[in-house]
Amino acid sequence: MDELLENIESMLAMDAERRGLEFQIENNVRAETYLGDNVRLRQVILNLLSNAFKFTYEGGSVTLRVDGAPAGRTDQALTVQVIDTGVGIAPESQERVFQSFEQVGTSTSKSMGTGLGLPISRSIVRLMGGDLLLYSELGRGSTFYFTITLPFGEHSQQPELCQKTDMTLHGVRILFAEDNDLSAEIAMELLGAQGAGIQRVENGKLAVERFEASTP
Repeated sequence: MDELLENIESMLAMDAERRGLEFQIENNVRAETYLGDNVRLRQVILNLLSNAFKFTYEGGSVTLRVDGAPAGRTDQALTVQVIDTGVGIAPESQERVFQSFEQVGTSTSKSMGTGLGLPISRSIVRLMGGDLLLYSELGRGSTFYFTITLPFGEHSQQPELCQKTDMTLHGVRILFAEDNDLSAEIAMELLGAQGAGIQRVENGKLAVERFEASTP
């Protein structure tokens, strides 16, 4: 879990700074290892953080918090929360955001994406045995959260190698420059579904800056 969260932090820290946001990770399960789908879990967390960044104004904050509680002798219940101080979502709109191609908010915020991220994220969490839920107050921010139960693992365990015939981008880090939000979100969903780690910037200048700070 330490490696997963550190990877997410390294991917998003510069974006948070550029947007003028305070971004922090509260890791309350340090030095713990679990057996689960690392790629899909990261995809869900990145989707939630991406939305939080989009809908939080400059000067606001976004927090990723991971807590654990025993769920038997060999399992741990992990609760993941993404907490922002953004625009919030009205009560009558909160369930709609989990429907494909449904977005709420101003026309400006609606133009920021296709609305695919939350439905896909909820589907993934449900396949993991949990559910993606929302608490929000209009004008005061939102908290997206879920709890999944995973067995403990050993850090020395190696992931199973994919068959040579399988098409996968697992472990590939991609720096993606695209100024159209719609095109970017669709491409990132498709690449992320194949296991790629994606850093997206809006133009070539930012791509050069990001490239200098990382190794895609």
